[in-house]
Amino acid sequence: MHDNDLELHAQGRSTFVDDIAPPVGLLHAFPVVSTIAHGLIASIDFSEALACSGVASIVTAADIPGVNNIGNVEAEEVLLA
Repeated sequence: MHDNDLELHAQGRSTFVDDIAPPVGLLHAFPVVSTIAHGLIASIDFSEALACSGVASIVTAADIPGVNNIGNVEAEEVLLA
């Protein structure tokens, strides 16, 4: 923490992420998780989700150009199924 940060915190004038207005057109990600711990995905139908107002895109593991892995210790922690 920098000296200026300490002063701002002590004075109650620090700016936090929740204090910043979101930019116009900001998109939010909403992860949909499975209720099945270990399963096989046979197919995915996005038609119902894409029909919802405000849905801009759906991202799947097939959209990841590199390794689908977020594990920093074990190389077996996939990001998307």
